[in-house]
Amino acid sequence: MLGFASPTFAQGTTSSGTSSTDGTGLQDIIVTAQRREQRLQDVPVAVTALNAQTLEDAHITSTTGLSGVVPNLQVLTQPSSAALPIYALRGVVAGETQSQVDNGIGLYLDNVYLGRSAASLFDIADIERVEVLRGPQGTLFGRNTTGGAINFITRTPPGEFGIRQDISYGRFNELRARTRVDLPEFGGFSASLTYMHKEYDGWVKNLSAGVVRDYTQATEGRFGRLKAPKTLGMQNTDAFFAAVHYENGPFTADYKFDYTDFAGTQTAMQVFGFRGADDIPGSNPIGDYVQFVFSQQPGLGGTNVVSTRPLRAIHDANRGTDKLKVYGHSLTLQYQLNDTLNIKNILAYRRSKVYNNGNSFDGNFLYDPYGEPGSRFSILDALSHRFQRQISNETQVTYSGDAIDFVGGFFYFQERARDYNPVPFFMSFPPEGQPIAFRPGDIFSDYKARNTAYAVYGQGTLHVTDELGLTGGLRQTWDKRRELNFRPDLLNVDSKVSFSKLTWQVIADYKVMPEVMVYAKVGTGYLAGGIYNAVKFNPETLTSYEVGFKGDFFDRTLRLNAAVFTADYKDLQLSYYQNGRLVYENAGKARIKGLEAEATLAPARGLTLNASLGLIDFNFKRFVTMQTGEPIDLAGKVTRQNTPKTTFSTSVSYDTEPSSSGAYFSFMVQGDYRSRLIPALSIILPLADEGLREAITSRSQWMVRARASLVDVPLGDGKVRFSIWGENLLNQRRVAQTADISGVLTGAFNRPRTYGVETSFTF
Repeated sequence: MLGFASPTFAQGTTSSGTSSTDGTGLQDIIVTAQRREQRLQDVPVAVTALNAQTLEDAHITSTTGLSGVVPNLQVLTQPSSAALPIYALRGVVAGETQSQVDNGIGLYLDNVYLGRSAASLFDIADIERVEVLRGPQGTLFGRNTTGGAINFITRTPPGEFGIRQDISYGRFNELRARTRVDLPEFGGFSASLTYMHKEYDGWVKNLSAGVVRDYTQATEGRFGRLKAPKTLGMQNTDAFFAAVHYENGPFTADYKFDYTDFAGTQTAMQVFGFRGADDIPGSNPIGDYVQFVFSQQPGLGGTNVVSTRPLRAIHDANRGTDKLKVYGHSLTLQYQLNDTLNIKNILAYRRSKVYNNGNSFDGNFLYDPYGEPGSRFSILDALSHRFQRQISNETQVTYSGDAIDFVGGFFYFQERARDYNPVPFFMSFPPEGQPIAFRPGDIFSDYKARNTAYAVYGQGTLHVTDELGLTGGLRQTWDKRRELNFRPDLLNVDSKVSFSKLTWQVIADYKVMPEVMVYAKVGTGYLAGGIYNAVKFNPETLTSYEVGFKGDFFDRTLRLNAAVFTADYKDLQLSYYQNGRLVYENAGKARIKGLEAEATLAPARGLTLNASLGLIDFNFKRFVTMQTGEPIDLAGKVTRQNTPKTTFSTSVSYDTEPSSSGAYFSFMVQGDYRSRLIPALSIILPLADEGLREAITSRSQWMVRARASLVDVPLGDGKVRFSIWGENLLNQRRVAQTADISGVLTGAFNRPRTYGVETSFTF
């Protein structure tokens, strides 16, 4: 078989995320992937839904935990900041930090589009389910994308009094505590409050801990005195979630508020090696000089460690503690006019601040070979302050009839952003405690951005017969972008661009049997262009062709869903560093082919077997770049980053018969496999040194996790759950981030094996 499904489809999973142990087979999963409640098996698109119980059993507590669980999805963090994630889905990579650039994967919280990927790195405080739609989106979801959409759906208050307390402790002093209070319904109102705290230490020691860099004067107060942390890879997060639900006949209102306060240090970056004379001309502007600096360190008292193995301790005097603060309000009003017609409005305001409080990429204690004796030196230092606020409104009309289903709407989105990003190369630092001064060329970016998007969309399904459905959708999008620059060489340059695009999709689905559906889909996606440092780049487009089926078999003891797809990807927006500057260009044209399969098997009472499979073949047909100074076509020579050819996830879970008290044991083992990939934000040019190519490549891996629990133990009027859990049980150490800093190849490794205990109390 192609696979025994992802954990999405665990036995007895229902829309509320509860589990059934009555042995009657697989229950329906209700999703809103098409903006109305439907059985997952009736949705003719590739979608994965993870409910709250699945996330809890797999100990997935943040968005990065989704990597490997969903076919052809990878979620990583960037080497420049612990608060910036990278998403890759079906070969489309989303992780842009610059506010003038959109992401090809749409990220949503309760159907509210998140304009910046940094705003999505929230810990899962009270998520009811996660829906991942693969392929271009636009005719249903608020924002147009080329790769797909990930929608985090929070829990609606149940209207009954209840308390839940979770406490978990594990290796690296990992502590996670979550408190949830549900208030009883009163006058049509019900409410829930949730608070979550999570912290853990880093797994690499910082040998330069305690060093202070004073950036107050150089940054006009944007940054102050930054102190190097003790460990690298640490996190400390506080998250708060509040929800209020009101219902009065056909009218409902939902207000939701979320707040995340994150502090953390990026994993330890170390030097893997340097480009050589056999590499592409122009690809190694600083590598030779850095090697010279390293060669001088033994005589100056510094270090010159170059290693492709994970180090337990490095020097990083420049890396402070990154901070992220993000919060948002949303108000969803809905009115059911009659049995067939519904009107909904989603109004939201969100705000985020991201501080990347300094980092370097060499992991060494360096002295300036040309400076004053004892002057500390850095190949590259980087800071950034990114502020963003957004407002969005989406109005939808939904019609559900016997012959026709229709969803139409209007979408408005506006964001304002302020980015300040000094990145000094070859910095000689004054004695510790004295103020640091920047040079004019050290200002990497400094601008205000304003982005506005409007769209109208509609999608309808005609039920030709009880078995045959035909769906068509259209979306017209208008994008306006403005950049006001404050960089010294572009001072007060005011740039404006605008784009518009009509996208569409057509779907035909047919029920071969009552429980088996086949479908075919053709759709287009569009990602707006932009302007960065006064240089315009164009939109990218993708046309996707998909054929799939969904079926329940053997009295609903086996569920198998699969899809085969191909896509033409044009005008890929790619970025690179040139002369210390970030440049965007439309360099690429690619053909993507792939397969995805998910299923679940419940052969006996309490036993569930799960797996998912993702295969992808990403081939550049054109890759003309100016990265080396002259146009060069590298099609066939570069590898798409963050895109493994194979992902596979499998799990076995078993629940014993409940005892007379109602308590039972629950066991789960899950293995997530992925093949080789290059974990980088930007595409890395070909390397002549085969050993260095291997060093920047993350080898194939099996990430194994397990959990054993004693569930529903009576305690007074409540119930208790005791668990032990483990992650990365095989202790696989793989390259987690890679960067090419103008010829200096650096990287960091993933977290080692972790394990711990957890208890949950419900009342």
